Amino acid sequence: MLILYKMKKFILFTILSIFSFSAYADNVSRTIYNSYVNKDMNHWKIIIDSLQVELEKGNLKVQQKWELLNYQYGYIAWAISKKKEKKEEAEYYLDIAKDNLEKLVENSGKTATSNAYSAAFVAYEIGITPFKAPFIGLKSMKYGETAIKQDSLNHFALIQYGNIMNYMPRAFGGSKDKALVYYKKAKEIMKKDEVLYKENWLYMNLILTIADIYKNKKDYEITKQYYLEALELEPGYKFVEGLMGNLIRN
Repeated sequence: MLILYKMKKFILFTILSIFSFSAYADNVSRTIYNSYVNKDMNHWKIIIDSLQVELEKGNLKVQQKWELLNYQYGYIAWAISKKKEKKEEAEYYLDIAKDNLEKLVENSGKTATSNAYSAAFVAYEIGITPFKAPFIGLKSMKYGETAIKQDSLNHFALIQYGNIMNYMPRAFGGSKDKALVYYKKAKEIMKKDEVLYKENWLYMNLILTIADIYKNKKDYEITKQYYLEALELEPGYKFVEGLMGNLIRN
């Protein structure tokens, strides 16, 4: 517990010691990325907790608030993936993230990005409590469609609509092929901006999500290409090396 406390103090001190936004964004984004690659979600959690404290003190700029929301979004997805083990934690952070989003919308209005987050958060509610799907599932779709209409080149909106297509049952309109169209378009847009693709957990996750669809379609050559792209971005990435090894053995 003492080690964890000292780590929290160190991270908080690091955040408070960074005065320029560019330095802040680069440092925190890289730390989150490393947490993603190393599957170190405890570190990820410490960062979002520390940033939330600074948000509540009024110490974050608008763009920093959006960055925090992105990191909360990623952490909640991981917590949901752990099923019952992290259900209460997923609910806790989802409530915080929804409140943060509501306040951002109050200041910035409903944009493609905010609607994309709304789509994601409705989907998260379903992930936490599946029986809600028939009652609120369409809300996620509507938010996603609105986001795309507002800005068809918004990479985050494209990813969220891709997620809707990817995870929605076929009986309700889901389609892996349609998901790939939106994912690939988002990837193409992000690839044009080094800030969006280099050491960005969201971009790496996008590559692996696309690879997973192709793997399930048994298109192993294309799957391999995406694994290789991930390894080019992050040489020695153990998780992807393991996926590649399994692909070759099978």
